[in-house]
Amino acid sequence: MTDAPARITPISALPLIDIGGLNAAKPLVRAGVVEAIRDACLSQGFFYISGHGIAPALVESVLMESRGFFDRPLVERLRVRRECSICHRGYEPMGGQDLEQTGTPDLKEAFYLGVDLAEDDPRVLARKVNHGPNQWPRGLPGFRGVMEDYFAAMLELSVRLMGSIALSLDLPEDHFAGFCADPGALLRLLH
Repeated sequence: MTDAPARITPISALPLIDIGGLNAAKPLVRAGVVEAIRDACLSQGFFYISGHGIAPALVESVLMESRGFFDRPLVERLRVRRECSICHRGYEPMGGQDLEQTGTPDLKEAFYLGVDLAEDDPRVLARKVNHGPNQWPRGLPGFRGVMEDYFAAMLELSVRLMGSIALSLDLPEDHFAGFCADPGALLRLLH
């Protein structure tokens, strides 16, 4: 194995794939989408998607509820701070991350959520990484429902994409299904 130098790819060079055809009745249409995904993975390693089926109204609701949360006074956002969560979900204040350890933290704040599990769930009791209950801000009646709906839609979309990637590798569509069960996925709202 050789150490290949990193290659910088301009964002504009990433392919945009309409995945709406994954649900097509015609096998050739579906095969065309799978082939486009294969080509993108081999040539760029990344791709954008359109035709995903996520309702624009749901996306707008997520943006609206996110703005509502981040517009709240800091003292209210801090009531659901990540450090108060056994699975590190909730609010992360501005400057809360310095992943590259430069001494200059990121200039963003975030809110993390995932699959909402009860505290008595066996996975939570076993302290399985990234498994537990979400923290929900008070005073935002639509926040939880919108975020749960969006998170569920994103999980379903990720399962469809994993199936299409399996097909692009000439594997059965459900080849990666085991990796999609009991997901440790997170949704991170950024501001």
